[in-house]
Amino acid sequence: MLHEKRRDIAVLLTLGMKPFHVQKAFAFLGLLIGVTGIVFAFLVSPIVIWVFNEYKIFELPPEVLMIDYVHFALEWKHSLMVGLSLIVVGLLTTSGVYRLKPMVILRDE
Repeated sequence: MLHEKRRDIAVLLTLGMKPFHVQKAFAFLGLLIGVTGIVFAFLVSPIVIWVFNEYKIFELPPEVLMIDYVHFALEWKHSLMVGLSLIVVGLLTTSGVYRLKPMVILRDE
């Protein structure tokens, strides 16, 4: 996202906004989008897993394996680890604001 928003960031920096404030704004927006996605995933994933298990969506050939369908289980600790790592990665990607040179970006585009 930082690479796609380079021009917007360059304009903000040219107008006098401090890199820390630009980073803070993009971090807040990224965090808001990420947390919304994580909450949505936490709400929808149990329903999807229940549907997959109830209707046996992924059937297996019984002559080959001892089970006749794939059973899905939700591991909350894995989901929490993935959610937290998404937030950390999102915050780390905003640290590139300090390396941007506004005049080079605006000249190239």
